[in-house]
Order: sequence, then structure tokens, then C-alpha cells
Amino acid sequence: MNINTYFSNSHWLIFLCIAIFGASCNSKDQLPAPHIQAGTAKLSGKVTGFQLNRLEEAPTLMLYTANPVTAKTRVTKVNVSEDGQFSFEIPIECSISASALSSNFYENTLFIYFTDGNETSIELINDGKGGTE
Repeated sequence: MNINTYFSNSHWLIFLCIAIFGASCNSKDQLPAPHIQAGTAKLSGKVTGFQLNRLEEAPTLMLYTANPVTAKTRVTKVNVSEDGQFSFEIPIECSISASALSSNFYENTLFIYFTDGNETSIELINDGKGGTE
């Protein structure tokens, strides 16, 4: 490979990196600026594709929410119903709250942002390969 071909390929690689970076910087996907404000958020959804009846204990989801004022973490637990439905109602101390969702039937942790007064709906799907979607 001669030096001109090397620099020509390098320019295309740099251009591609800049294009990908530029496309990922979408200002419409940003959350509003947070402020301290007590409120309530809701999380509901459905779990599908898991063998929930094979567990030794009831299938449980745990939501870990940090309090920005006291720096303590609140853990809210909810049992998943037989048809896979679940619902959380969580007190939040900030207009935007970041939480982590985990479970006793899958190993992944999901990070979810909540805003005061809004409901977030999700569906946890077992992909059959040990992962979730």
C-alpha cells in the first residue's frame, strides 16, 4: 500500500467517525434539566418468555431509586403476576429520576429514567439465548 492510498483511506475513516458522532448527537433526545421536586412516577409492563413457574420463589422485580437529597437508595419490590404483568408506583424526589431494575429471574440490570407524573411501560422478553430484549 503506498502512502497516498493510506492517507486517502484514513480520511474516509475519519469522515465516517465524524459522521457517526454527528448523527448520534441528536438534541431532541435529551431530557429536560432536573430540579428538586417531590412527585410520583409509574412503571408498568409485562414479562414474556421466561419460565417463571420453575422458580423456587415468586418472580420479583426490584427497582433501585436514589434520593438526590439524602443520597439513600430506595428499593421497591413487586411480584410479577401469573400472566407476567407488573406495576410500580414510585415516589421520586427530583423531576427526573434514574433507576435500576433487576430481578430474581434474569441477570441483566436495566437503567430507566422517570419523569414526575408520567408512566413508563416496558416489556421484558427472554430471547431464548439467556438474554433479554
